[in-house]
Amino acid sequence: METHPNQKVHLSWYPKLFAAVFAGMFFVIPAAVYATASTEETPVHERVVIQDKAPGAIIINGERFKVTDATLIIDILGKRIALCDLPVPCEADVEYQQSEGPSSLCLVIETRRLLPGADVEGKSGAKD
Repeated sequence: METHPNQKVHLSWYPKLFAAVFAGMFFVIPAAVYATASTEETPVHERVVIQDKAPGAIIINGERFKVTDATLIIDILGKRIALCDLPVPCEADVEYQQSEGPSSLCLVIETRRLLPGADVEGKSGAKD
């Protein structure tokens, strides 16, 4: 289609483009963000002192943290161990999933340093 230099070009697609961009900003983008937002909390990773342990749990600052068969427990030599073989008290890097319930779930416990008096029985002497 040839146009004369003084003839205006018909731009009927501009309003449609504006409407599509506007709709995307207010409907598509928020929906995509909502769909990708995780309902689970991001795991927390921190160095702590494990004061004691109980069957299926460790005690940090008086708070119980659940330990399951899926929890990876590493000793100071880098070997995987069971909860019953974890000497306490000890300093460890712990990764856990916070929960709104009575205790958080431990994902990884990596022993860094044994503290004075550490043994596998724990202070409470409770068997795992």
